[in-house]
Amino acid sequence: MNEPSYEKYKNDVKRGGYIVLNSSLIHTDDYPRDVHIVKVDATNQAIEMQNERGANLIMLGALLKATGLLDIKQFEKGLLQYFERKGRSNPKNLDCFQFGMEQYTIE
Repeated sequence: MNEPSYEKYKNDVKRGGYIVLNSSLIHTDDYPRDVHIVKVDATNQAIEMQNERGANLIMLGALLKATGLLDIKQFEKGLLQYFERKGRSNPKNLDCFQFGMEQYTIE
C-alpha cells in the first residue's frame, strides 16, 4: 500500500483491527485511534535481500506474527510447497517471510 492509499482507507479499519504499513513507502505518524499499527521496512529490506518481489512476504510475516492469525510453521510449509508447485522455489522467499516476523514493530 502506498501513502495515498493509506490516507484513503485508514479510517475504514474497524476498532481493534490491524493496519500493516510498509515503512519504506509510508512516512506518517497520523494513525487512526483504536487500531493496531504494524510497521515493517519491507521494500528496502527486500531489495537488500536481493528479492524485490519479497516485500509482500515480509509484510505477510509481520501480519501473521503480530496477529497470530495462522500457525506459522504450517504457513511456512505451505509457502514452500506453493512456490515449488509453481516452479519458483527460492529460499529467499522464506527468508523474507521470516524477516517480517522478526523485524516488525507495533504502535
